[in-house]
Amino acid sequence: CKELHKDEDDPEFMFQDRENIPEELVCESWISDMFFELRDKVEDMDTNEQEAFSAWLDYESRDLSKVDADDLVRKFNDEYIGKYDEEEDYAREVIEQCYELSDFVLNYFDYAAFARDLFNDGYKFLDGFVFCA
Repeated sequence: CKELHKDEDDPEFMFQDRENIPEELVCESWISDMFFELRDKVEDMDTNEQEAFSAWLDYESRDLSKVDADDLVRKFNDEYIGKYDEEEDYAREVIEQCYELSDFVLNYFDYAAFARDLFNDGYKFLDGFVFCA
């Protein structure tokens, strides 16, 4: 922006479009210092984790101007489970990893109902990402 407006003594910069920046960290005329702290914290995350972090921030209700960036990333890491196409995919994984059910039982298992129960009690599905509450 400074290069584009080098002929102006006091140019006014405006943020007219944004992507993956929580609303409380930017508006048309300013950007919070917390944005830069969070940006630095998530640089080491892979693309899926960055997208999950953004979805998680948008969902969670908190004043980002009053939180510690390290604590926020730590809480995210504690809650983030992974990326899934749908809730039922995560339910299937839970059944496979946590229960030893025979093939006979698995043929009749109601994964949709199990997923519904999981996500009504302790899990969140946000934009394809699963979090524990």
